[in-house]
Amino acid sequence: RNRSKVLFVSHFINVLLFSLTCLVLLLLLEKMLKPEGKKIWYQSLPFIATLIFLVHPIHTEVVANIKGRDEILSLLGALLAMWYSFKYMESKRIFHLFLIFIFFLMGLFSKEVAVTFLVIIPLGVYFFSNDKLRFQKGIIILIPMLIASVIYFYMRHKVIGDVSFEPSSELMNNSFLGMSFAEKYATIFYTLLLYLKLLVFPHPLTYDYYPYHIAVMHWSDIWPVISLLIYVAMGIYAIIGFKKKNIVSFGMLFYLIALSPMSNIFFPIGVFMNERFVYAASIGIIIILAYFVQKIINPKISLYILLIIVSLYSLKTISRNTVWKNDFTLFTHDVKISRNSAKSNTSAGGKLIEEAVKPENKTSKTEYLNQAIYYLRRAIKIHPAYN
Repeated sequence: RNRSKVLFVSHFINVLLFSLTCLVLLLLLEKMLKPEGKKIWYQSLPFIATLIFLVHPIHTEVVANIKGRDEILSLLGALLAMWYSFKYMESKRIFHLFLIFIFFLMGLFSKEVAVTFLVIIPLGVYFFSNDKLRFQKGIIILIPMLIASVIYFYMRHKVIGDVSFEPSSELMNNSFLGMSFAEKYATIFYTLLLYLKLLVFPHPLTYDYYPYHIAVMHWSDIWPVISLLIYVAMGIYAIIGFKKKNIVSFGMLFYLIALSPMSNIFFPIGVFMNERFVYAASIGIIIILAYFVQKIINPKISLYILLIIVSLYSLKTISRNTVWKNDFTLFTHDVKISRNSAKSNTSAGGKLIEEAVKPENKTSKTEYLNQAIYYLRRAIKIHPAYN
């Protein structure tokens, strides 16, 4: 009973922090994207984007999994630093620079991917500030963030030493183990395509993208090629729209920059992909989606499309939350999605054994143990050396 209370409180904190993040995102977008003409509040781009971010099913893992709090706090700190950057642009108050330092440091200590906002924040100032001195002020805004970054990486080095990018020799810590250079990057671009697909059509979702839920891909396969073409097109469009300060270009740049540390392109992260890895980056794609919903000529049609998107995403999020009820529910459900993952099969088998030996499950013991044997044998078949 005490454990249940602790879990309830901890999950409730995640929900509160996520809610606060959505509020900060709304305020930030309202400050960046000045309303065009007289629009009803629910037709504004900041509201549409924040609403989609709020209900998006791909964020279920971040909120439902206690481990996801690092992602929530990291993004919250980065967004608050960005908010006070725009406040400084308006006021030039030194106190706002101090708050930029504090919140950016909070974001970094939660998870170092917040460092991408060293680029995203000046980018936002360039795109959405009309201040004639924005270049000079932009440099001043960078100073507290750079100081925070130096402090964080110095302390990180003192605690855990040098960062090693040497790939692990264990498949569960190096999903690309045994792949050729071509196979590795074909598989990486396939996962990058999956991110885009899940941000638009979030189904199916799973906690486990370990080997070999994602199959080894080759450049002779069509999907990595399509992915490469899409990302090259995004990059070209973003560069072309940079000078024009196009909102779609900003969304693309936000997405590409925020996702870059978790993309596996620049250094290995140990796993193919994870839904929580696209948490911050999703804002970029959601801004683009909201922009196109808002730009539909007929406001009624725009509203109907938004309602359809929000309704479908909400239903999926509610459905996905029930799966995250506990380890047993999650592992035994997602193993049917991640059928070819050694980790998923092992987790499901182990949890079934735990449940089988509980006195209250006496009548289901044999059934649970037979299922466990089935999943554990499958795990061994996928990865024979998985201790």
